[in-house]
Amino acid sequence: MEKNKRMIIGTPDFVKEKMLSLARDFMLDEIVVATFADTAEDRLRSYQLLAKVVRPQKNCDESGVPVSA
Repeated sequence: MEKNKRMIIGTPDFVKEKMLSLARDFMLDEIVVATFADTAEDRLRSYQLLAKVVRPQKNCDESGVPVSA
């Protein structure tokens, strides 16, 4: 498999759809995600964006960080 075909890069919604498609095609029940960014803040933001569309959380702020109820 070509390197670029092993990566999913795009908007949170695009990444979600590609991940769901892979899960269906390969009958997966879990997917491991690794994000590569220059700074810890950028990596955290990448995970927050993905978490927001993959698993919306109650009691979280707009960036996906849990807040006290």
